[in-house]
Amino acid sequence: MKYSDFSKLCRDNKISIKEASSKIGYTRQGLQIALDNETIDLRRLKLLCKVIGISPLEFFSEEEFADNATKSSNNNVERYKLMLEQKNIEIRYLEDTVNDKIEIIRLLKSANASVHGYGNVAEK
Repeated sequence: MKYSDFSKLCRDNKISIKEASSKIGYTRQGLQIALDNETIDLRRLKLLCKVIGISPLEFFSEEEFADNATKSSNNNVERYKLMLEQKNIEIRYLEDTVNDKIEIIRLLKSANASVHGYGNVAEK
């Protein structure tokens, strides 16, 4: 929760920001920094919620979690796309390797046939 949202909650619950801050051991400015930087510790967060009359669950917005879920999902999609591209590169490399081996086998058969006088032997 950002400080601006917290400020609105305090107004709605008829408690001053200064009073709420002092009850958890912060100055108004210290609380603003802790909320905006998301560095408030859990003990103080629980106490703050109790002071302003909300549950800790209400402190966190659904939008924040939805945004994080979307970002996480997008990161997963990008990671899977990268993994897929890497696998496709690996598949192309292996296909080239197999084709090279087939060509080597063909050349060896041809050389073997020439040495033993069989001429060009049709490939099977």
